[in-house]
Amino acid sequence: MSTISKENYLKTIYHLTSNNGGSISSSKLAMELNVSNAAITEMANKLAKQKFISYEKYKGIKILPKGKKMALNVIRKHRLW
Repeated sequence: MSTISKENYLKTIYHLTSNNGGSISSSKLAMELNVSNAAITEMANKLAKQKFISYEKYKGIKILPKGKKMALNVIRKHRLW
């Protein structure tokens, strides 16, 4: 994990899924990050390949344990900074 945008996606996915306890729609994530749905789909596919999230079209995005760990590290880093 080296890009800031991936970190921001994981952090936002973590916050949104922890509030509702499950999965979120790609359109809700797009609205939160202020990007297009196509950008969400592209990044979701990349993160799913790296096993950070589970993404299925029309079913939503769920954060996996590896993604949750990375998101918590990012949140911790931001708090310390």
